[in-house]
Amino acid sequence: GGVSCLDFSCETLLLMASNLTGLFCDLSVDRIGTCWPRSAAGEVVSRPCPEQFNGVHYNTTDRVYRECQSNGTWAPRGNYSQCTEIILMRKSHVHYQVAVIINYLGHCISLGALVLAFTLFMRLR
Repeated sequence: GGVSCLDFSCETLLLMASNLTGLFCDLSVDRIGTCWPRSAAGEVVSRPCPEQFNGVHYNTTDRVYRECQSNGTWAPRGNYSQCTEIILMRKSHVHYQVAVIINYLGHCISLGALVLAFTLFMRLR
């Protein structure tokens, strides 16, 4: 990918690591969209897990790892095994209908009990 595919944070990483000397892996964006900064050969780099990939949300406090190999090339793939999925509970329309019915029934039972108690109170007074 060219510079146009880099987001602001990736460009920032490029500027921060521009003073590396010796053998290094160049800045790279993988297929998932994770930006890997320029890094010294032999270094294992960690980055936050992506917020979202293929419609699945991930915990961004987890880390993904990728090795800058000793020959100055990136390992073919990053290790995303530590990225945990955030399960978003999606409530269906039926869920809300059931909740409204239960709420309505609860109010009816409460009103019925109140009328019964008031009637008993008036008769036994």
